[in-house]
Amino acid sequence: REEFALADDSPGIVITSVDPLSDAFEKGVRPGLSVIEVNQVPVETTSAFTELVGSAIEAGRQAVLMRLSDPAGNRRYIALRLDK
Repeated sequence: REEFALADDSPGIVITSVDPLSDAFEKGVRPGLSVIEVNQVPVETTSAFTELVGSAIEAGRQAVLMRLSDPAGNRRYIALRLDK
C-alpha cells in the first residue's frame, strides 16, 4: 500500500501487476488501483478475490463485475472477461 500511496485503511486489495495483453489492461486497470468488490461482494483479501472469481468461472460466467478504487478514492465499475 505504501508503494502506491494508499492509506492503510483503504478498502480492498491492491493490484500490483497487470498483464499488458489482458482485458483488464485494455480497460485501464493498472497497478496501484484497488479491487473493492467482485460481483458486488466486498473483497478484503486475495483469497476472497480468488474464491469469487473461481466461483464465477465454475458457474460458467463469461465475465465478472469489479468495483475499483484509485489512490484518490475515485471508484468505478468494470466488467472483465474471464478467459478459460
